[in-house]
Amino acid sequence: HALTVLSTRAKELLPHVHDVWPSVLPSFEASAPLSVQADACILLQHAARLSGDFVRQRFASECWPGLWVQLRSAPAVLQSKAAAWSPQLKAQLATLNALCFLAGDPAL
Repeated sequence: HALTVLSTRAKELLPHVHDVWPSVLPSFEASAPLSVQADACILLQHAARLSGDFVRQRFASECWPGLWVQLRSAPAVLQSKAAAWSPQLKAQLATLNALCFLAGDPAL
């Protein structure tokens, strides 16, 4: 994990996160494939943990709208699909985990 390696060097980490952000942002749009959204949410959690407010502030304005549309419009995952670890379940779980992590920050 490159983020973990750079986590002790904030002056180097933040410019790299800033550079890749435009490439990652489309992954949070409601039209993105569910597996892409899920992986982007996991990346978001790691980036927020290591870079703090830099990512958290961007999440609220740039990521959350697309994720909210996806969560609001997604049907409940049926138990039969949950057992198979369906893309819908993976995406919903990753989104909710990221949201819980970021909501724990009183700055949001």
